[in-house]
Amino acid sequence: MIRKEATVGVWLDTRRPLKSGKFPPRVRVSFHLPSEGGKDEWEHFYISTGLELTKEEFKKAIAPSQRTEEAKRAAKTINEIITRANKLVKENPLCSREAFESLWYGEEKTKKTLRTVEDLFNDRIAELSVPDHTGKIPLGRKRNFESVLSALHRAGLAKTQIAAVDVAYCYSFEGFLAGGEDVRGAKEVTTIGSYQGILQNVCMYAWKVKNELSGDNYPFGSRKMGKYSIPSGDPDKRALSKEDRDRVLTLNVKDVPALANIPDAELHLDLFKLSYFAMGMSFVDMFNLKKSNIQGTNFSYYRAKLIKNVNKRPIRGVLLPGAQEILLKYKNSSPYVLGLKDEKMTQQQEFRFTNTLLAKVNKTLDLIEEHLNLPINLTTYVARHTAASTLLDSGASVKDISEALGHRSLAMTVKYLRDLDPKGREELYGKLEVSATKETAKGGSFKETLAKLGLTKEELLKQLLDAA
Repeated sequence: MIRKEATVGVWLDTRRPLKSGKFPPRVRVSFHLPSEGGKDEWEHFYISTGLELTKEEFKKAIAPSQRTEEAKRAAKTINEIITRANKLVKENPLCSREAFESLWYGEEKTKKTLRTVEDLFNDRIAELSVPDHTGKIPLGRKRNFESVLSALHRAGLAKTQIAAVDVAYCYSFEGFLAGGEDVRGAKEVTTIGSYQGILQNVCMYAWKVKNELSGDNYPFGSRKMGKYSIPSGDPDKRALSKEDRDRVLTLNVKDVPALANIPDAELHLDLFKLSYFAMGMSFVDMFNLKKSNIQGTNFSYYRAKLIKNVNKRPIRGVLLPGAQEILLKYKNSSPYVLGLKDEKMTQQQEFRFTNTLLAKVNKTLDLIEEHLNLPINLTTYVARHTAASTLLDSGASVKDISEALGHRSLAMTVKYLRDLDPKGREELYGKLEVSATKETAKGGSFKETLAKLGLTKEELLKQLLDAA
């Protein structure tokens, strides 16, 4: 369903003879209509030249060797229109007939060159370069926009005028990302969805903020309405089965030969486990989690990605034994639970550190995936999907899971969740307890660990939090 570039030619419309007995030459711009069947179909946009020519005069106008002075004047008029049409096609190679017509007559009326997709991306990137109310620049989000703009450049789509972005344009970008044309390799469905989500953000910005894209031409929406629907991966392929989940959570890195030379491989696996036991807490949120976020056997925090949301609500959870074991292992004297963050880091340093560490964690998870011969790509995000899947399979309500995950759509269900009491929350998180929490691969049960230390669970947590 990838749209081919429009073509421009001249045509003598002999179907409509004029009063003079001559015919109107028209410039014809042909637009490819993508179809799932693969059959090429075209629609045309005709541009009047204002000329009246016989068939012989038309032949002379388009054949330089036969031109008379009158034919030269006709050829000049035709070529000026063709040149202008070709310029618009070159600037907007994949636009639709409707978009081209809008550009043609819009330019005719206003003599104003419309801005490109690249221009709108640069506007958004400039806005994301300004510190927010917390004094920080959203570097991750800024980098995401820069990455998508770079991909659009590689696809040859960045210079398209924003008014020409339509459903076929979106499919063309999807095809470029998925088809292996990109020098950086084919992307997975979830990555394509993320890229298209950012393109959607820019189109919405062009429509709602800049008024440079009409609502009728806005390309995103329901496929049933003829719009472009952003693809999403199969959730089942991003969550581990019960058996594979237990294999990962009970794994000892010493049993994986490929991890022998990977520094901090145990930490990398523990971060995956902690994310799972904390209901899919994100990597950045684990990095920023402070001891002050923990009260007894409960924790609460705000998701970093929603920190600017005025209606944000804290995520509250229960520290399961599996999570407590990990926190005990990394007991430290800093204000942060894992002790990975240095408060002296600048924002840029912190951004680089977390991204570098995340890449190392995912490399370790890749090796674990290969060692266990898992059917899905194991990444830090799989922990979140697996936690949600485990709760759903255990009978937890979708509403409670939504609250535990801290979804942006929480506002739609929050009125049903406000009264989730601590006991109910403890029961919800308790469903995450699996064999891995009760008996680790080498170290015995959590109760045995407490017995060896001569501590109660509350005393252990107190020691952990008092270490700062």
